[in-house]
Amino acid sequence: MNELFRNFGLISNTNEISASSESSRNPFVGDVIEIKNFHLKLEDLIAEGGFGYVFRAKDLKTNHFYAVKRMIASDDESTAEILNEISMLERVQTHNHIIQFFGFETIKSKSIYYLLWYQSTFSLRNQIQIDFHHSSEYCGSGSLKDIQMPLLNKQQFNRIIYQLSLALEKLHILGITHRDIKIENVLFDNDGFLKLCDFGSSTDKSYQPDHSWNPIQRSLLEDEMNRHTTPMYRPPEILDTYLHYEINCLMDIWALGCLIYFLRFGQHPFEDSSKLRIINCNFTFPQNINYSDLIINLIKNCLVVNPKDRINATNIIKLMEENFVDLNSPCVNSRNIQTSTNLTPNQNQPSNHIPGIAQSYLQGFTKYLKDTSNRVMQTMQSSIARQDLDLKFLTSRLIVMSYPAEGLESAYRNHIDDVKAVLESRNCNYSVVNVSGRSYDSSKFGRKIKIFDGGTFWKDTKKVCPIKIIVLICDHIFKWMKQNQHNLIVIHCMDGLNNSAMLTISFFLLIGLFHLHEKALEFFERKRGNLDLSKSQHRYLKYVEELKRDKYLSFFSIKKTVILKSIQMYGLPLFTKLRDGCRPFIELYIDSKKIFTSLVEYDRLSLYTRGNSDSVLWRDLNKKFDITSDITLIVSHARSTIGSKMLTQNKPTIIRMASISSQLEVIQ
Repeated sequence: MNELFRNFGLISNTNEISASSESSRNPFVGDVIEIKNFHLKLEDLIAEGGFGYVFRAKDLKTNHFYAVKRMIASDDESTAEILNEISMLERVQTHNHIIQFFGFETIKSKSIYYLLWYQSTFSLRNQIQIDFHHSSEYCGSGSLKDIQMPLLNKQQFNRIIYQLSLALEKLHILGITHRDIKIENVLFDNDGFLKLCDFGSSTDKSYQPDHSWNPIQRSLLEDEMNRHTTPMYRPPEILDTYLHYEINCLMDIWALGCLIYFLRFGQHPFEDSSKLRIINCNFTFPQNINYSDLIINLIKNCLVVNPKDRINATNIIKLMEENFVDLNSPCVNSRNIQTSTNLTPNQNQPSNHIPGIAQSYLQGFTKYLKDTSNRVMQTMQSSIARQDLDLKFLTSRLIVMSYPAEGLESAYRNHIDDVKAVLESRNCNYSVVNVSGRSYDSSKFGRKIKIFDGGTFWKDTKKVCPIKIIVLICDHIFKWMKQNQHNLIVIHCMDGLNNSAMLTISFFLLIGLFHLHEKALEFFERKRGNLDLSKSQHRYLKYVEELKRDKYLSFFSIKKTVILKSIQMYGLPLFTKLRDGCRPFIELYIDSKKIFTSLVEYDRLSLYTRGNSDSVLWRDLNKKFDITSDITLIVSHARSTIGSKMLTQNKPTIIRMASISSQLEVIQ
């Protein structure tokens, strides 16, 4: 065992972690489907999102190319959302400034929906929008995000406002509210005309909150609006339902005012999405502007707190027609792209792959994924004013960096193409070790750069990766460096800090570069910046240090069983709203696998209050583990909220209070 930690030569491969290989072809590529009168072969996977895939398809009758989206209606809710969007798309057809929709088919046996829109050129760039269930025609002149802001060309500016208002007028006449008006949803077709897209959030419902509404009704409405709107564009009436303003299609006019402001000044009137500022309509114009300017007055008439006092789309159209000319011309230069019927998937320009968002991260950053062309990415990156990559050589052969991202995420992280270019500029061989807990398409790095996926053990930064896995990855690093003196290692997590530090410092300790983990920590922080390691993470680094010193010589070699009979928590955390106690439960993980939880229905969880209890005891657990296992205990508080009652079948909101990770051998 001593030689294992000194030389890493005896560690065999495990089923839990393996080197990443090139991604296999999507199983649906090559399928032939029929949608109405189209006989289509799915040739390439263009992109994927949370509920479906987008394919480039060829009509076998005409040799024309189309884009097809395959969607799975997994439950009644997703089915209803898909059908609602299809209904909205069909109702708004056909309009010169609304994205064109061509049809869909349902495969009932598999609950799969195929949505179809026309693709007038081989290359699918600057037009693909992926959300959970969206389809649109090809718009080869890009999107509004492609245009440099602020927009100085007044004629172009006026045409965009006018044509977008025409699209909104069509919706509002039909009683439809788009609910997600923003620059990302404004495209331009091949001829340069504006097209409004993305009807995944649209609705024909309106709401009139009044004094008869109870808190549950208000909470449900606010939750629905939050799911279907973008924070910076939200109007006052949905942020505070106690204003008792009607919520209808005039919320699109507020969003239009925000968009016009952005076009005019290159910044958003509510950049911080502050609820208080929006409710009070607290925004300012830049200095030295002409307040008699028609566009300034238009913005003021759009950004009005009371929806009844806002200008409507029809009056905006009249205002533009009375004061400006030539509004029906193209907004941007047209792109005369010819459709080729002789191209194969590997010829000329490749299709643009866009990663999907289930993530939920997502609920995290954005609800939709937009255009990822190079020009858009350059614009976004320049707006962040990034000087260089977040990539650092800790030694001449070991690099630590943050997550290599694509799409919109690359606006605030390393772009995977930039990372690849930097690595390939040095005549070396690389192995990229991913300890972010997220996976990605390893083929993006090319064949010369090998990817080693650290698995999902690292996903929850509050739990420590099992020590066996840490040693296993260190073994891979050691063997890779030993193969060739020109082999380099690149380690990354999400931010290039805590997870990367845990692995890097463990490796330094095991090869003897440092003998104390505190010294290795100091070295890492000088190179990468301050860390925020938990006590459990510090303890695991101490384990590695002691493993190197043979303190646990029997580690892995002696088989023993530990029985965990009970857990007692002393000292009562105050996590209730009144700060007088908590409603605790525990979760127990062995080697990152959950094997026990005391969580039950909210009403069955005991409430412990200060003065009545000073400790909590979970008895009769009787869980048996091997002594070589890593144990993680998480103690959480269950809180009941209106949202949790109504939206999650009476499941409580979980608030983590404490967590601890350790080796069972050390506990013994």
